[in-house]
Amino acid sequence: MKLADGKYTVKMELSPNHPGRKQFRVYGHDKHTDTGDLGAILIHAANYPDQLAGCIGPGLSLKEGGVEDSRDAMEKIFTVFGGFKVGTTGDLIVGHITTVGPLSKVPSGSSE
Repeated sequence: MKLADGKYTVKMELSPNHPGRKQFRVYGHDKHTDTGDLGAILIHAANYPDQLAGCIGPGLSLKEGGVEDSRDAMEKIFTVFGGFKVGTTGDLIVGHITTVGPLSKVPSGSSE
C-alpha cells in the first residue's frame, strides 16, 4: 500500500493485537484490502519490512534490509507530540521531497 501525497490524521493508540505496543493509526486514506475492507495503516516500531503489513516503521538510520532503532524513533516521535497518550491526534504529511541534502537536527534537550 502506498499513501497518496496529502495530509492525513494520525491518532495514538495501544495495539489491540500486540499488547503493550504504542502506535499511530492513520485516518483519511482510501486504501482497501483485497477483501474490500478499509486497510489499517499504522505507524509502529519495526526494523524490517517483514514486520509490516501496509504499515510504516520509522527508524533512526538505514541498514541493509531495514532500519535501525525503530523503537527509539517511535519514542522520539511521541516526544514531539508531548509524550504518548492514547487518543492524541496530529497530522501526517505525505509528499515528494524535492531537495536533496543533509537534514537539520534539533539538538537534544532543545525545545524546537
